[in-house]
Amino acid sequence: MPAKKTLSAQDLVDGTNGQEIVLSSPLPLAKVKKIAKQKNLLKDALADLEEELQELLESKRKLDLQLLSLTKELRQAQNKEIKLQEQISSVKQKQTLFSEKKIATKEKMDLIEKKIEKVKSIEQELKEV
Repeated sequence: MPAKKTLSAQDLVDGTNGQEIVLSSPLPLAKVKKIAKQKNLLKDALADLEEELQELLESKRKLDLQLLSLTKELRQAQNKEIKLQEQISSVKQKQTLFSEKKIATKEKMDLIEKKIEKVKSIEQELKEV
């Protein structure tokens, strides 16, 4: 049988470590047991909260890493978009230049065709003379 110990109010706060309780104060034994039970429940709740906190911290760390990765991917996509927009702009400039050259070439061809027609006309006239 374990040795009996007389408890003070501080012992109630500190815990009994499984020893039999003999009160030195006017607190009834049922109240002391109730306080000890509540203290154990609070310890268990605190341990559960600590475990949950560690799980939440780990989840936060994983989410932070995921966010960092997604941010990097987003920056890469934005840089690629900028490069593609620059390429589109360059192609549009070349397209405009080619369109202008096409129009100028068509105008020259029309002018050459008119000259050819004029030469043919003059040639025809000379044949008739």
